[in-house]
Amino acid sequence: NPTAIAHSPMLLSDTFFTLMTAFGLFFFISFAFGIRKDPFYYFSAVTMAALSALVRPVNLLFFVPLIVALFLTGSIPRKRKLILSAVTCLIFFAVLFPWFARNHAIGSGWRLDASSATTMMHNASALESVVTGIDGTELRRRYEESCHLEFDSDPFRYRTAGARMDYTEREMASKILAHPFLYAFLSLRPWVFLPDVPTLLENQGITRTERGTFDVLNRKGIFAAVQHYFDGNGGALAATIPLLLMVLILYLSAAAGWIMTICKKQWLTAFLLIGFGLYYTLMTGPVQMPRYQLPALPVFCFFAAIAFQTVFNRREKV
Repeated sequence: NPTAIAHSPMLLSDTFFTLMTAFGLFFFISFAFGIRKDPFYYFSAVTMAALSALVRPVNLLFFVPLIVALFLTGSIPRKRKLILSAVTCLIFFAVLFPWFARNHAIGSGWRLDASSATTMMHNASALESVVTGIDGTELRRRYEESCHLEFDSDPFRYRTAGARMDYTEREMASKILAHPFLYAFLSLRPWVFLPDVPTLLENQGITRTERGTFDVLNRKGIFAAVQHYFDGNGGALAATIPLLLMVLILYLSAAAGWIMTICKKQWLTAFLLIGFGLYYTLMTGPVQMPRYQLPALPVFCFFAAIAFQTVFNRREKV
């Protein structure tokens, strides 16, 4: 199955990345809620976050929620928090700089990966598709054509991959900044938390990819996209219901656990859902796939456990 072969590298990196974020969450919780506030656990969490950025660049800015969570941690002097914050930035720099330098040396510029320009092009096309009503695939074709014309006009200036990516990123950034609030709104898409049923079905040859479903999702919404994707295959749609129910229970439990922490004014715990969970949906922009929510699953399970533990404790008291 060509689709299964194509998806294999993504599944491997996504699974590995999720495992690393789970370890990072474990180390941070051990630090924040431990009696001794052992910095070993905090630095382990930071190192794991930095290393995972080498697997998936989405973690490039993860030091920000880490530092915010650090300052929300109680019983730590402010001076010590400032020192730990500085060390956090140093660890990220030490882990990632060699790869930045390597990419710069081969002419790709000071960037972590070579897909950032392509990602921005997809995000810009998703945004402009909503604004103009033009199909996102057609917009991306126009962008690519415009970029190639620019590159051909000055071969010396754009002789390196880094120069070409710099130009593409500037052009796409200007399109995104023209509608910043709409872009932010499109980045908050709850359906990204649905299980990755499409990949499962495509691997089995039940459905097909590259049918323009994502553009339908952008322009017409989730229900139209589901109808377009399954194309009358009610059996395949019905087979996904158990998977959806399992995930629904998890998310409802996580939401209940988060509300409980808010009611108890446990601000650090409450922040973990945003800083360690929603971060992974906000950072990807409007172009979001169900597999992007995988690194958020550990923190959702953490909050679901809070809800179930609270219910069990109350039953024991009764």
